[in-house]
This record gives sequence, structure tokens and C-alpha cells, in this order.
Amino acid sequence: MGDQERARKILTRFLNDAPRHLRNLKYYLEAGDAQGARLQAHALKEAAAAVSAEALRRLCLEAQEAAAAGELSRAFALLPRLEEQFELLKTTVQDSGWV
Repeated sequence: MGDQERARKILTRFLNDAPRHLRNLKYYLEAGDAQGARLQAHALKEAAAAVSAEALRRLCLEAQEAAAAGELSRAFALLPRLEEQFELLKTTVQDSGWV
């Protein structure tokens, strides 16, 4: 929409909040809490969608669906890829000068 300052604020907030979502997701998965894991994956998915992080959004959707199905080991196996995609996005955004 042409508002670069607003976009910068949204990206900065995402980069600050996403690690907490990833930690919480890991916590819920380790605790065997499928509902908590599903909600965390959903929250991160929505945040990723808001910043057009499509690869991360797709992985979050996969984790959300796995947790909803009670397949916590499948959701847990996605964590390294989720973390990798977040780090890639973070590096790309930082290197571009947006934050």
C-alpha cells in the first residue's frame, strides 16, 4: 500500500515475535499438548502470511494440520525446517535493509 514505515514496523514485530512462537511450539510438542501446538503453529502461520513468508506459512500449516491430527512426532519433525525458514527470512530481510 506504499507505506514503507508501516511495512518496516510489521516486519520488525514479526522478526521479534516469531522466535517466541517457535519456542512455544517446541514446548507444546515436547509436552505432548496437541491443542497448544496447533494454536502456536496457527499463530505463526498467520503471522507469516501477514509478511508474505509463503515457505514458512506452508510449513506452519503442515505443523498445524499434524498437531490437529494428533501426529505430534510429524509436527516435531518440522521444527528444524521451520527454524531454518525463519532464519532465512530474517537474514534476507536484514540484508535488504528493511529492518
